[in-house]
Amino acid sequence: MISPAFLDELARFESGIDQQTTSIQQGEQQSQSVGEGLTFSDYRRYSRGDDTRLIDWRLYARTGEYYIK
Repeated sequence: MISPAFLDELARFESGIDQQTTSIQQGEQQSQSVGEGLTFSDYRRYSRGDDTRLIDWRLYARTGEYYIK
């Protein structure tokens, strides 16, 4: 048999699940800073100080110019 204390705890847990978020920061947000992100946006020429790990070496092989993603 299930104890009444367990059922009370379960009811409190379930009531917390139904609550909606009231935060103003819910959903998709536009970032203030430029980052690597998850989807490719565009190429740009390499500038001194850029992370060399972002250089597209295949594009460099075709063009002879350094570009980063």
